[in-house]
Amino acid sequence: MTELDHPLAALWDRVRAEHFEGAWSVSDDGWPGRLSLHRTGADSFEGAFVSDRFRQTHHVTGAVGTAPHMLEFVIHDYNFLPEQRYSTFLFTRGRNAFAGSSKWRGIPFGFVAWRRDAPLSGEFRRGTAEPIDFCGTWGMRLNGHSADLVLEYDAGTGLLRGACWGRSLGPSYDVVGRPDIEVPHQVSMTLSRPTSETEVYLDGLLFSRPKNIVCGSARLTGGHVGFYMVRNR
Repeated sequence: MTELDHPLAALWDRVRAEHFEGAWSVSDDGWPGRLSLHRTGADSFEGAFVSDRFRQTHHVTGAVGTAPHMLEFVIHDYNFLPEQRYSTFLFTRGRNAFAGSSKWRGIPFGFVAWRRDAPLSGEFRRGTAEPIDFCGTWGMRLNGHSADLVLEYDAGTGLLRGACWGRSLGPSYDVVGRPDIEVPHQVSMTLSRPTSETEVYLDGLLFSRPKNIVCGSARLTGGHVGFYMVRNR
């Protein structure tokens, strides 16, 4: 039995509010920036977000969410909005990244923060995402677990199919995904295997500009965690 087979609550003891504090390198739908947080109460935060895109510093407020590894925060007067809200999940394994999403004028976009420098962004490509943009080989971090994932697109069924494997995940998973029709850069994927009842459900958002990272939340037994995957080729 792997860690992913256990109820999520068993992992919550690894996370405390102080683990969100400090400096983070950020990619907000592919736009880089730097986020700093400090606690103003037991579970509340303030800080600053430095946007490389706008070359401005924005005030940040936030708090621990409904689970200890969940951080909900607001960047104020940012991105042509009075406030932009984010819902993210700190990796309980390693506690060195958190991932999730935000909404900009009702449209969801992906967000990742790392303790280290952010992975290099790919080249900007104009236009909306297409199903083929999800294809290829990806390096994934699922709640801190390392894995590889390969996807191909079946135009006949409109589905993505592939496999996911990693030493800490146990036997490989079959992957079936469906790109969203209304939000082309959004994808839902199910990881399953015939030898286990455990299934992992990914709700991912492809960075709409460089189209080289998918991130969001994964539903495990008992709750959600963060994940991201970086295109290898």
